Amino acid sequence: MRNLVLITFDSVRADHCSFLGYRRETTPTLKFLAMNGLCFENAIVTGPGTPTSMAGVFTGSYTPIYGMNINEWRRFFESRVTLAEILRFKGYNTVAFNTNPYTLRLFGFDKGFLYYNDFIEKSVFANSSRKWSIIELLVDFINKKGIFIS
Repeated sequence: MRNLVLITFDSVRADHCSFLGYRRETTPTLKFLAMNGLCFENAIVTGPGTPTSMAGVFTGSYTPIYGMNINEWRRFFESRVTLAEILRFKGYNTVAFNTNPYTLRLFGFDKGFLYYNDFIEKSVFANSSRKWSIIELLVDFINKKGIFIS
């Protein structure tokens, strides 16, 4: 069985990726992966934001554009079969490493994965004090800790 690796990026401009023709060498690792794998050059997302577009990638479904809370996202995933579930059924080990606070297991994005690591212990969405969570994320960013480890 061949390995399958799905790499997604949030807010990356295709016209600034060297493997897609940009004149500067901005993405050498992606260029290597694209040359030795499969690259979809005309992928179109199902929504304008991270949660809606990634839910579309994970389920193949159109998603509501705005206004879903945590419970609504969980119901959305519970009512659909995910790509991870299909791959597990086909015999693949499904593992995800996520550093995006908009695609946390809290919302149901982990459905079908054997292992799903959020790398986020204190989410902006899980903490009762949003202001304090943003400050914690800022401190982590400055100290290159948590989700900001490079």
